[in-house]
Amino acid sequence: MNILVSLVQCVTLILILGAASVVLVACTALGTGRSTLVLAAPETTIYKGQEFEHLIQHDGMKLIGLQGKEPGTEQDWQKFQKERLGGTGKGAFIDINVRDQTNTPPLDLFNVETVAVSDVARILTDHTLTSRQKEDLLNQLRDNFRGMPETYSRFVMHGVDKGNFIYYYFPQITVDLTGALNTAETLDRFDFIAAAIRIPDAEKEKGVKFINFYPKTADLFDFTLGQLKQTASATAGANASSKATTNASITNKPTGGPETARLAGSEFSYGGSFNLTLTDELTRDMKSSLEARSAGIMENGQLFLIELRSNEQKRIAGTYSFNVMLQVPSTVTNREDGKTGIKSQSSTPKVNKIEAEVRVVGIVRHVVKPGKTGILKKVPEPLNDDTYREVVLRDKPVTLWEFFGPETGQVITDNNLTVYSNVDGASFTVVDEKDNRVLGYGTGRTAHLAINTKNTVKVVFVPVIVGTVALKAPDVTGITLGKDTIAIGSYLP
Repeated sequence: MNILVSLVQCVTLILILGAASVVLVACTALGTGRSTLVLAAPETTIYKGQEFEHLIQHDGMKLIGLQGKEPGTEQDWQKFQKERLGGTGKGAFIDINVRDQTNTPPLDLFNVETVAVSDVARILTDHTLTSRQKEDLLNQLRDNFRGMPETYSRFVMHGVDKGNFIYYYFPQITVDLTGALNTAETLDRFDFIAAAIRIPDAEKEKGVKFINFYPKTADLFDFTLGQLKQTASATAGANASSKATTNASITNKPTGGPETARLAGSEFSYGGSFNLTLTDELTRDMKSSLEARSAGIMENGQLFLIELRSNEQKRIAGTYSFNVMLQVPSTVTNREDGKTGIKSQSSTPKVNKIEAEVRVVGIVRHVVKPGKTGILKKVPEPLNDDTYREVVLRDKPVTLWEFFGPETGQVITDNNLTVYSNVDGASFTVVDEKDNRVLGYGTGRTAHLAINTKNTVKVVFVPVIVGTVALKAPDVTGITLGKDTIAIGSYLP
């Protein structure tokens, strides 16, 4: 019976200790908070892409529970909005700004007299100029500096179309992404801000695309979640002893001498002593990392994507800027002035305006109940917060670039003589055979010339030295100029 009572007491003690350990572990655990994702209401159909569709309400779903827990109710969210946000307004304002650096002046102002002091001094000390001429030149110098764009418009030769050089345009724009919280609560923050800038399909089919951007380096951030301390111990004990006693007493009888009485007794307790303790302790830092900033060009240049993330140690704040370069193809356009007859070729952009589809999304972390950790002393622990993560969405059209001209081109003439040769360093002169007038010059393997004469001409080739060998080509004589006249110079040793 005594053994049964002792067993029950031991089991009860083990259960009490187990429950106490569970309570202690629960008091010091991380990541016990509950988070509910509040999806954004769908907006207009400006943006045609599929980016961030998982953050928009679909099929009546408005709230999603994160971290494997049930989400809060819509009534609780509306109550929280009313108490914390003062109504049903959005928890943040997010926006994106795009400006064409080829059509805007530099932001930093400067003193013209300081920058161009030598030019100013030269104008002022020129005694051949009148005061009015000096003033006009100084005003022109000032206007040149103040009228400079932030970045000059750039164009690069990008192929030949039927003998005509084609120049593509490469405008440079600046993308500024920013956001502002609409709550005064210090614990609220942005968890995520992103922007997708998409070139519409119509412009993409014409070859318009993103080709470069800066900065490109991703921003990786390492941080510590906390520390894990583990301890294990085992203890065992037993006791044993023995004891024996003998008692003697002497008494006097009335009738005579003493009488001795002996009383014998015994007490037995068997055992020994044994004690074993085993302790094992491990402390480990719980590390994690965060891709705080990332950007890239996707979908063959049609999409430019920006993503920003934050946590308790690293916040999203301020404006994030990116310099982005576009490619705008062009076609060759031939023109002729009706009055002067001057002909010209120009590279005409295939599009004069790029209107992009933009989607900006943000996730605002609202703290409903701050989390705590600790046994005796409670301290704040963000991973144990009860939160709402509200998705804020904005779709809008944005003008990336608009062409104001002038077009890149050159004046052309009607070429009536083409000269070919078999040496890269070839050079020649075109001479009128009647009066020996020099009518034109040319170099290289191929040259196109416009020669204005009614007489026959000859092409005189200049010798070429290749290494230690002199190469010569015979003159081509008796050439009657026509629409497509050809002369060939064959250089031989």
